[in-house]
Amino acid sequence: MPRTARRWLLLGLGPGLGLGPGLGLGLGLGTACRRPAQPAGPAHAYVAAAHSADPASCASVDDLDLRGECLSFAAVAQAEAGQVDAARATCAAMEAGTWQDECWFHLADTLRASGDLARSMCAAAGRFQTPCLSHVIARDGHELLAASPLGQEDQAYAQLRAMASAYVGESMGTARARQNMRKALAARFMDRPFSREACGTAPPDLCREAYVERVSIAVVQELRGEDQGGSQGPSGLFRMQQVCHGPRSLEAVTAAGLPTWTPDAASLAAEAWEELCTRPAGRTELRGPPVGPRKRPAPAGDTAAP
Repeated sequence: MPRTARRWLLLGLGPGLGLGPGLGLGLGLGTACRRPAQPAGPAHAYVAAAHSADPASCASVDDLDLRGECLSFAAVAQAEAGQVDAARATCAAMEAGTWQDECWFHLADTLRASGDLARSMCAAAGRFQTPCLSHVIARDGHELLAASPLGQEDQAYAQLRAMASAYVGESMGTARARQNMRKALAARFMDRPFSREACGTAPPDLCREAYVERVSIAVVQELRGEDQGGSQGPSGLFRMQQVCHGPRSLEAVTAAGLPTWTPDAASLAAEAWEELCTRPAGRTELRGPPVGPRKRPAPAGDTAAP
């Protein structure tokens, strides 16, 4: 467990404390519906400085990790207020290391940076350069595909590959473009059975991957519903296994409550289920949406959300 995580577990500061890019833990420790204990000493100074989003206050925090996280919060707050130059200055003035890298990463996300600005900020993000650029590609790709009409998927995919390759090189760019394209195709006409029409002019193998993605999306959404007190029946993963051990027919998939398909997509769906059922254990990708910048801790003494 990271040092910061251990520190907050001991302090029990509670709400939504971020521990790194894309990772946040709600460490309520049984305080969900009551007022948390008042932290003392350096921890109290950190919470007050982080909530103020004032770089000068953050600079007075003695602990290197807490000071870095506080300054990262401050830079994001400055960017959200339109003070972009000040936000860049805050990141640039930080001690070199993990927190400065994270500061640039979150700043690129907050500003929805693109083009040369994204390249410079993600390059400054050091060890987080690759995930930073992946977020940029996802944002730019979403806008590109949203503006592409049905029937022009092959052109849109070519543009997506070129855009992604310009950021991260041809090999990784092609992989990122394919990932974004299949997610976009999977999300089309979600209220209908999966069809070849939804893929337009995209290649058949990409259309097959889009159906696999749709099954993954359905399972993730169900798991989130269960986490919030939803259905307590057999999980989507369990029902996927039931389909795999049976005929893998449209009737079996329908009975399992998983995404179905239209007749024009029957062969693609059959290939997709072959892939889903023959993957090694643990290889099914169940991904949620990208996680944005972490939230500042609540001021000491605030009542935690129920």
